[in-house]
Amino acid sequence: MRASHWIIEDILKAIDEGDVSGLCEKYGKRYHGDIQLREIICELLGEKGTPDIDRIKEKLKELAER
Repeated sequence: MRASHWIIEDILKAIDEGDVSGLCEKYGKRYHGDIQLREIICELLGEKGTPDIDRIKEKLKELAER
């Protein structure tokens, strides 16, 4: 199942507020089949090094438009 644009907007809001870890874990489990979202979540959680927040936000916005 793919995450809806509402979920993506929720993650974008959490990024702006600086509190993404709990939300990312929650949505990562719920939408484990959404490969693009999982990759972004891994980046946000620092599993691939220091996250590039601006690039991640752009990726999320692109996902919301699909």
